[in-house]
Amino acid sequence: MFTETSGSNTRSFLDNVTLSSGLSFMSFTSVGDLRAGEASFEFDHPMLTLEAQLPSIKIGFRVANGLVGLEDPAARSIYAELGRRLRIAGESSFQITAPIAIRTDFMKVSLDKSPSIFSQSSFQARGGLDGLIRLAGGQGVLVVGGGGAFGFSNSQGSIFGGTYQGLFAHSEVRVQPRALDAGLFIRVTADASRYEIDGELYDYDLSGWGAMIGVSF
Repeated sequence: MFTETSGSNTRSFLDNVTLSSGLSFMSFTSVGDLRAGEASFEFDHPMLTLEAQLPSIKIGFRVANGLVGLEDPAARSIYAELGRRLRIAGESSFQITAPIAIRTDFMKVSLDKSPSIFSQSSFQARGGLDGLIRLAGGQGVLVVGGGGAFGFSNSQGSIFGGTYQGLFAHSEVRVQPRALDAGLFIRVTADASRYEIDGELYDYDLSGWGAMIGVSF
């Protein structure tokens, strides 16, 4: 996960490098007042997620319904995050931390039969609180937490922009068997976010939950 800092001491509570994949069961819903003839980009499909995380950098890719939407919209998302985990309280067996990050996210939703495209680039500030508990024997850790995000979003190829708002929660169990050099983990996430763009054509909510499995080094 992120590097943690407490005073002048910097160390890593969790493993620094992870590779993971999973499914997010997302719903993309218009909250604007679409006029007759305007395309709707609503979908309710699982999104395949691939993610890699270094000590302070996270990058990921999500895709739903393929790369080209025929009858139903196709969605793609690419994101990159730069962050740090600040230790607030606790020792090696239990900690309360405050993850902070800046994130950029490119979200594109398209429908083959429509010339319109939902294409948004957002820049977000993110923060939250996590509780980290070492499991019995010191071979694993449980992480539970959540937070929020706020930022700005801009339509690709347009001067029109608006805001991005989001809430998120997660829980994760990570173990490192003595016989392995790498760790294993499972993560469950829940997200709810909203794009509010100038006008109502691109006002959408994106919400759902997901599960991921991965390895850590």
